[in-house]
Formats: sequence, structure tokens, C-alpha cells
Amino acid sequence: MAGRPRFVHIGMDGLNYPLLRKFVREGCLPTFAELIERGTINRLMPSIPAWTPTNWAAQITGAQPGTHGLGGWSKHNRAEPISVSGIKSWESREWEVETVWDVAEEAGLRSLITNFPVATWPSPVKDGYVLVPGFRDPPFVISNGQEYF
Repeated sequence: MAGRPRFVHIGMDGLNYPLLRKFVREGCLPTFAELIERGTINRLMPSIPAWTPTNWAAQITGAQPGTHGLGGWSKHNRAEPISVSGIKSWESREWEVETVWDVAEEAGLRSLITNFPVATWPSPVKDGYVLVPGFRDPPFVISNGQEYF
């Protein structure tokens, strides 16, 4: 696989972009400085509604909530009565657009998804890996990243 292009997406919910730049300039975050120097950093303007699931979904689909279909913390299946609970946002069922890992698979590339908070279980990738699905209340817990910082 040497010479093949690589893509790494590091997202941080609630990251303060001006503080990140300040700490990089001061030398406090050398790894981030190297990643920025070798790649790019972009500020993401929030989707409306500006909730965690809607914005993580927008990052990996390039679409707004009205298009990707995730408008909040859960999605109600229109075929079910209103009394039936909706599908939680961290489940991969009923997504309405392709993701960056769908595009990677179409190009013959593999994806590794770890601690991504929405739509990673059941695994949406056919030729790749989902390690530590980032949703709440998983059927199993390997490592809960929020507990270690």
C-alpha cells in the first residue's frame, strides 16, 4: 500500500479553533502542528440544528440534515406508530446519503472508523473496520474514550 493516498479525518466536538491555533503557535501541541503542516485544518460552521449528531453526519456526508436525514438525536421511522421509539443517531440504519467511507469503498480503499459518534453500528463498511463505535449505550464496550482524557 506504499504510495497510495491516505486520508485522516480528526474531528473534535466543541474544539475551540482560536485556542488550538494559539497552543500550536506556542509549541504546546507539536503533533497537531505537524498534522496541520502536512495537511489542512478547517473550521466547520455548524448545521442547524447545531447538535452533535447532525454536525458529525454533515462532516462525513457533506450534506445538511434535510439531506442526510439525521435531524437530531433520533429519527422516527415513518412506517411505525409515533409510540414506537425512533432509531438512535448513533445507529447506521436508514441513512439517506453516502458517506466518505462509502466513497472510499467505491474507489477500492479501506476505512478504519474509531470513536466516531454517529452511524457506525451496525458497521456501515463492507471492506474496512469499525473499532470502538462512538455511540452511547453500545452492545459491548472496548474502550470509552471520554473516560481517559
